[in-house]
Amino acid sequence: MAEIAAALGTDGVIFGQVGRLDDGFRLDLKVISAKDARIVSTFSQRVSSEGALLDLMDQGALALATEAARELGRDLAPRETPKKSVMGPVGYAVGGAGLASVIAGTVLLLQAKSKADAIPVAGTGGPPLTLTEAEALASQGKTFQTVGWVCVIAGGALLATGTTLAVLGARETPTVALSVDPTSGAAALVVSGRF
Repeated sequence: MAEIAAALGTDGVIFGQVGRLDDGFRLDLKVISAKDARIVSTFSQRVSSEGALLDLMDQGALALATEAARELGRDLAPRETPKKSVMGPVGYAVGGAGLASVIAGTVLLLQAKSKADAIPVAGTGGPPLTLTEAEALASQGKTFQTVGWVCVIAGGALLATGTTLAVLGARETPTVALSVDPTSGAAALVVSGRF
């Protein structure tokens, strides 16, 4: 494993084990140097509940990082925590509003067509309408058509803006990721990121 870590350019590999005991859990962690396969940091402790186990993982990660940095000659200067982007959620909201506007505009355009179709063409044998009824249908149709096109165009712009914001908001990635991968009779604790 140390050879793989060295090939990837890492300083060390973290190995971890979580054991379930009658009265709680035991967490054992260690960092092995990628250069010479020596153990550079260890952490081992017991807790009584699953909630405490999650807190203990945070404590263990900090203890491992501090000791491993000292042993490997690295600096653990505090780094600014990346702020969560609001562009992703705002993008989804704006895009959703755009989609709703496009749908509403399409419905209004279909209603405008329906109003136009309700006006009989001379000589087709449709039910006769008075001039006032025909003008009212035409006026309603034009209103639906105008509002429909405004909704479709504005909705398209909102949809494009929302998609752009959602994509830009999704680009931000965490600097550190922690995952637990259970396997048959064991589990692997994987820590990845930029240190």
